[in-house]
Amino acid sequence: GPACQRLAIALQRDDSISVDCDCGEWLPTASDSGAPIMHQPADVVTRLVATLHHQPHWRNLYAMALWRALSARLRLDVYRDGQHYRQEFRIGEPLAEATHVGPTRRTGLQLHAYPDQTIFSDLHVLSSNHLAERLQILAALHPGVRIAIHDERVFDYEIHFPAGLTDYVRTRIGIWEAAALELHGQHEDVAVSLVWQLRTGGGSAHVESFVNGEPSEEHGSHVDGFWRGVRLGLKDYCKSHGLGQPVLKRLRPKELDIPGHLVLAVSLQLPRYGSATRAILRDPRALEAVETLVRRWLPNQLGTPGSGKLLEAWLMGRER
Repeated sequence: GPACQRLAIALQRDDSISVDCDCGEWLPTASDSGAPIMHQPADVVTRLVATLHHQPHWRNLYAMALWRALSARLRLDVYRDGQHYRQEFRIGEPLAEATHVGPTRRTGLQLHAYPDQTIFSDLHVLSSNHLAERLQILAALHPGVRIAIHDERVFDYEIHFPAGLTDYVRTRIGIWEAAALELHGQHEDVAVSLVWQLRTGGGSAHVESFVNGEPSEEHGSHVDGFWRGVRLGLKDYCKSHGLGQPVLKRLRPKELDIPGHLVLAVSLQLPRYGSATRAILRDPRALEAVETLVRRWLPNQLGTPGSGKLLEAWLMGRER
């Protein structure tokens, strides 16, 4: 089905949560009535998230199943083929079959859930700021999506990054002194997107990394693959340009401390982690994909306006 262009999330004063999106045509229908099959709201939301991500992830299946298990009440409205359907659930069980509400001009899906307060006793402290921060990377990885957050207790907030990760990095570090380097590609079954903003005046490398839209605070294979690809790509550049040992020796340290800000995101099926908290990725597929793509891409970036010139200056030992 088509990818979502609009996603709205509302935190209500009564501690309920609403989700509204403009995609819903992909919901399966019952062959006899044409009504959407909505017995499993977890499946519906999983399909919604899969649409946003452009591919299914079993981690999202697990996460979205919690909507059903952890909601005291849940109402699901689907708008498709010019018709509006509704089904309600209590503690995960459907109260009745999906009903036909009437004709409609809109397309999409609405979820309104009341989290079970026997499980969540502190819903009043639910943070819209934290929610907005987590959704920023989702918007950055899908530039066409416009995400609105409405918190009746605090404020309204909209996230829209037309330039994707480039806009995301701007929000993190402000005005740039030089254009960033960007890479978007795929190797085998791993999709890779990165923005690398180099800077002058020294300093260290700052890295933000994500796996399937979720932050990986301790980084791991994808970041290791990036630095390996940088090292190999710079070595290839040196060899093709006849640069000798005085330049190559800058690539000897185990850690290349190139001043700048890197945002690296990978997407893959069933990623393997090094800890139960999923804070560190340990997946050779990600390492190989990022290393391969970066090594091929980087030599052509040196000397290009902005960060490409800064990287060339770093390599030659001419940092300003």
